[in-house]
Amino acid sequence: MYLILPLNSDYVNRWVFEKYDGVRGFWNPQTKTMYARTGRKLVLPENVVYDMPQDLFLDGELWYIIS
Repeated sequence: MYLILPLNSDYVNRWVFEKYDGVRGFWNPQTKTMYARTGRKLVLPENVVYDMPQDLFLDGELWYIIS
């Protein structure tokens, strides 16, 4: 999947990835909480919550790389 944004968009510096085997999540910037599809709150590390957008709702997949 590809997302095309105009160059003058406020969201040019956002990343979009294809589906992997992660956990589906919905970010609510008003409550600063990530929710699962079932509505259950997901616990995220503080640094991840801090780096999430403050003005943008997100719906996508959470995944991580073990190095």
